[in-house]
Amino acid sequence: MKTTHWADAPQRFKDLWPWVIALDSWLYRDEAPLAELIEKEDIPKEFKSTIAQIISGKRKQNKKTKIPANERMKIAEAIDFNLYLIDTFCHAKVDKGQPDEADEADEADEAELSLCAHIADRDGVEPYEVMKYLYRQHQEVLKNAASQLDVSVETIKNLLRDMRSYIKNWPPV
Repeated sequence: MKTTHWADAPQRFKDLWPWVIALDSWLYRDEAPLAELIEKEDIPKEFKSTIAQIISGKRKQNKKTKIPANERMKIAEAIDFNLYLIDTFCHAKVDKGQPDEADEADEADEAELSLCAHIADRDGVEPYEVMKYLYRQHQEVLKNAASQLDVSVETIKNLLRDMRSYIKNWPPV
């Protein structure tokens, strides 16, 4: 199953990213970003119902976080961008061009290789070795983020899960 990344989000989601960040901040007990947006901008139609639930008290702030609430989604976006690059590298295709007539039979099926297969072929290793390396890089991104934020890798995974859930369930947040 393909991972949903911020880069895969609908354009309207990206356009309203500051609102997503503000609502997530509110959910994690930091009201300031949402209050500032409401003061400066019209509430987008996608968020009117959610904000009405906040005002009426139907939606509650009941979550705590080890990461500053107003930074959660910004951090998730940055981490996800790194993971997106790794995933893209894993699944990208390389067009090898048109095979020569002499080896047309041999290369006809290889006109489009995965980038991993191309790198493996170039370096004389098996494609799974390149995939293992990229998987380790993926894990390293998570570990480095956790270390820098002084939280667990599980906390980082949960943060990414929250952001991806917002994307998958768009609209609304």
